[in-house]
Amino acid sequence: MTRPFVVLVAVVSMLGCGEATPLVTAPPKHEPFLMLAAVYVTPCATNFERIARGKDFGVSVGQLDATGTRVEPVEASFGLTDAAGAAVAFELPRQGTLVTRFARAGRYELTATLADGATLRQDLEVVEQAGLRLSPVYRRVTTHAAAGDCADTQSGVYAGPGPVSLALNQALETSVVPCDAEGVPLLGAVEFELSSGELNVSKSTTWLGPNSYRFEPTRAGRGVVHVTDRATGQRAELEFDVTADAATCPAQQ
Repeated sequence: MTRPFVVLVAVVSMLGCGEATPLVTAPPKHEPFLMLAAVYVTPCATNFERIARGKDFGVSVGQLDATGTRVEPVEASFGLTDAAGAAVAFELPRQGTLVTRFARAGRYELTATLADGATLRQDLEVVEQAGLRLSPVYRRVTTHAAAGDCADTQSGVYAGPGPVSLALNQALETSVVPCDAEGVPLLGAVEFELSSGELNVSKSTTWLGPNSYRFEPTRAGRGVVHVTDRATGQRAELEFDVTADAATCPAQQ
């Protein structure tokens, strides 16, 4: 039975950079810094990778609190220009946050001016979205075993292209992200529909917050989840290879 879902997703991000893949230098302690305003598929909330054209994209100014564990918003005025120096429209949904939707691919410059006159600057690159794929960075596989459930969280491993391998007694929790022609994920919020005849697709309630979804096979063999970008009409197939052999949980110490 096909189950349609209409979802709005933005791909997952964290403030800190993983030790295995330190893509950027951590921001100076207690000094304001630019960061991604929503959850995206990058190991660091301060890692500005390429952005999908036509998708909502947000930037914030933040500052670590005295404990160094919480980010507080910082008031700032923003400027956004294209490569020719022309101003680009944006919205300010809350203090210290800019949201925009780039109409054209190309390079842009973002500036944030703080109350003391200091300026933060960030170059942005916007590219065409070629398709959709499962998040390659943040995935969690739950195994339903006789002795109880166990979960394997893969947040520091980059999953390559190709079908996801699951056992019939496993479920995958992750998100769907925009990507370029080579399958490299892009930043930006995606509104899409999901449907499948071989897997149950539901909202995840246990991991990665409101933007995570659960893919659970119902039979062995090849499984496909059809995804359609509601804004562009692009369609993609998310493939799963499901084995009937039951997976087991690691032995408890």
